[in-house]
Amino acid sequence: MRKSLGAAGALVIASLLALGPAGRPAFGQAVTPDIDELKKTAIKVFLDCDSCDLDFIKTEITFVNYVRDRLEAQVHILITTQATGGGGREYTLTFIGQNECQDLRDVHKYFSSKTDTEDEIRRGLVKALKLGLMSYVGRTPIACRIAVDYAKPEAARAGRDRWDSWVFSLSGDAYLSGEESYQSHMGYGSFSANRVTLESKVRLGLSVDRARQKYVIDEDTITGTSSSWQASGLFVKSLGEHWSAGVSLDVESSLYSNIDLGL
Repeated sequence: MRKSLGAAGALVIASLLALGPAGRPAFGQAVTPDIDELKKTAIKVFLDCDSCDLDFIKTEITFVNYVRDRLEAQVHILITTQATGGGGREYTLTFIGQNECQDLRDVHKYFSSKTDTEDEIRRGLVKALKLGLMSYVGRTPIACRIAVDYAKPEAARAGRDRWDSWVFSLSGDAYLSGEESYQSHMGYGSFSANRVTLESKVRLGLSVDRARQKYVIDEDTITGTSSSWQASGLFVKSLGEHWSAGVSLDVESSLYSNIDLGL
C-alpha cells in the first residue's frame, strides 16, 4: 500500500477470502458456518465510481455482496479522483454507512504516480478498498474467514558512496543574434566541485564567459570582444563542535573591468 493510507499503510489483507472448506473458525467459535450461508450475511456494497475497473474490483473483493440500488446497500463507496502535482492521481474513497451501518463513516486516500501502470493502479485501489471495508465486514459472520497480516518494512541499510561525498556541477548557456549589419555572440560556462564531511569542507569553482559584437557601418566593420574568468577555492578543517580553521583563494581576470589578474 502506498503512503497515502496513513497508519494502515503497512497492512496487507492476505487471503481475503479463501472461500474453501479449509478455513479455520474464529477464536471461541467451534464450527464455521457454511460458506453459502456466510455469503448471504455479507455486507451489501454499492460502488459509485465512473473511472474504476468495476469488474476487476468485484473479482478481487469477493467477501461482500454488490447491489445496484444505492438505498439497498449497507455501505455506499464513493470514489473521486483529481490530478496531483507530480503527474499522478489522488483517489478519495468515502465509505458511507447506511441502514444497519449508518453509524460508520470513513475516508481513505490512495495516490498513484505518473509511472504506474493501469494494473498497478487498480491493484492499489483494491487494497485501499479492502482496508476501508474491514470496519463493516467485522460486524458480519463472514469476518471469521478474513485473515490480516502485517508486512514488516525492511531496515534501511547505508549504501556505499562511490563519489566519496563529492558533488559536481556543470552548467553553461549561449546567446546568438544577428542581422545584416549586426552580430552578437555570448557564452558562459561554470564548473564546481564540493565535498562536505564531518571532518572538513572543500569547495572549488571555475566560471568563464566571453562575448563578441560585430557592427557593419557603411564600409567599416567594428568588432568588440570581452572575456573574463574566475576561479575560487575553499578548504576548512574542523577543530571541534564549534570551531574550524581554513583558507580560501579567489583568482579572476576581466577585460571589461581592466583586470589582467586579480588574486
